[in-house]
Amino acid sequence: MDEVYRDIYLQLYSSSQLDVGQKREFDPNLYLQTRRTELDAETLRQMIDSAERETFAEPTIGVIFTPYAGRRLRPDAKLFLLINFLQMIVLPVSLSERGSNVDLRRILFADTVTLLKQSADETNERDVSSHAVLKALTKNWKKLNFSALKLWED
Repeated sequence: MDEVYRDIYLQLYSSSQLDVGQKREFDPNLYLQTRRTELDAETLRQMIDSAERETFAEPTIGVIFTPYAGRRLRPDAKLFLLINFLQMIVLPVSLSERGSNVDLRRILFADTVTLLKQSADETNERDVSSHAVLKALTKNWKKLNFSALKLWED
């Protein structure tokens, strides 16, 4: 693993450490770092919602069948994507200052659509769960665009 990203992940993980009975103070530096990126939590939410609409839309006139029409993401799946994209991709890339030439929004949108289609295939339920998203993520890891960022080098 790249030492820059290793150190960032360690800092992020350590920043959430609590001693028993200790009240956690909000770390304004992490908040400010995410506000300086083009992808803050609200923008990621909009991107996930847009990918869901695009992927699970009802067929338009002239289209006979779309395999994902009428499906939707459960709230746990949306939160799973939001937390992992923000904490594991956007924030580390932003903090590393290596993402200036990377269009993370485009990459994550394309990967979200891929994951939604694959996760819908993982379940027979109308509502797609975070478990189905996790299974799709595992099966499609090497195919996803964000893998090229080499955050984890595998």
